[in-house]
Amino acid sequence: AALAERDEIVGLAGALDALVAANPAITEDERADLAPLRTQLTEVMSRTPLPLIRARALIAAYQTYIKAVTTNGRAT
Repeated sequence: AALAERDEIVGLAGALDALVAANPAITEDERADLAPLRTQLTEVMSRTPLPLIRARALIAAYQTYIKAVTTNGRAT
């Protein structure tokens, strides 16, 4: 179950990265805010065993920030 969840988190992170890369309306400041979250997520996902609670929390924070900056009427 943990391996499947890890794969799900990795897949979601990749999809979110693609969304950010493809969206020119996300500002440089917003990208700068996202970078440390993504760095932390990458570091956590490289651990064995995967600390699922931290990974879930970080992917949720990353996804929430992306959602906030892409649904504010400017980057949609």
